[in-house]
Amino acid sequence: MKKLLVALTLVSTLTLSHAGFEMVQQIEQKGASGEVKMETTTRAEGDMMRVDVGTDMSTLINTKSKDIVTLMHKQKAFMKVPASFVEQAEKMAAEQEAKQKNVAAPKATGATQTINGYSCVEYTQNVDGNKMTYWLTKDLKGAGTILDQAKAMGGFDPFKGSMKGFSSAEGFPVRIEIESPQMGKMTITTVSIKEGKYAASDFQAPSDYKALQMPGGAAPSQP
Repeated sequence: MKKLLVALTLVSTLTLSHAGFEMVQQIEQKGASGEVKMETTTRAEGDMMRVDVGTDMSTLINTKSKDIVTLMHKQKAFMKVPASFVEQAEKMAAEQEAKQKNVAAPKATGATQTINGYSCVEYTQNVDGNKMTYWLTKDLKGAGTILDQAKAMGGFDPFKGSMKGFSSAEGFPVRIEIESPQMGKMTITTVSIKEGKYAASDFQAPSDYKALQMPGGAAPSQP
């Protein structure tokens, strides 16, 4: 923990303008079906993003072309999702969002808390009966760029699309809690963020991975 706090203190002095970044998050889901915990690592460089879920699976996202490639490391295989599928999914998500009727504006409660070395202010919001709690920090300079890049990920937004009601000036979400009567409670906590320069190969399927066919589609080519 001491090393983590030192690292976070150093990160807070960085300006994450147009540089690549790596963000590690812990996700905890509690509901009627049980409890699930996982760690994800999101890496971005230019128009490319990579999301590693544990050590078993990675998703490569081109935010410009909207092509998505899923890597299955145990099977040493990959599957490419064409942009047309992604665009259709985004359209459905937008239609679902447009149906939301009771969306309250986020409000600061005045409560504060230090999370992973960051001083945070609490905000709450109600979205169609779902309680949203955000712990935002202003300690991370240049975090607005990360939020903009995250929103460009569409369905792979590491903040689950929940930051649309905020401007980057209000702070970076170190922790988000989503409580739903149907789904239970999800907690997303940012563990660390760092700048980085990443190789193009980080966003490509390894040459020894086999291409798998999408259900109902043709086998993809090597991305």
